[in-house]
Amino acid sequence: MKAGANPATWMLEVTGGAVSVTAKAVEVDWPQLYKDSELGRGNDTHAQQLVKMTGEAYEPLKVGLVGVAGRVKLALL
Repeated sequence: MKAGANPATWMLEVTGGAVSVTAKAVEVDWPQLYKDSELGRGNDTHAQQLVKMTGEAYEPLKVGLVGVAGRVKLALL
């Protein structure tokens, strides 16, 4: 490491953490790539199944504003 260099920056450079800056030059839409992948589609399907199961098993939470000691706060109803 050179004298006066930032240790955190140096560590990122030697461990490859700075690669993310270079990866942006590739111009890949990473979120879309994941969404279109088999893993992304499988995770989305699984998440939808969990949402459906949870919705069938539980009532939605009811929240509202209540006054307590002259103050208003959010609370479960």
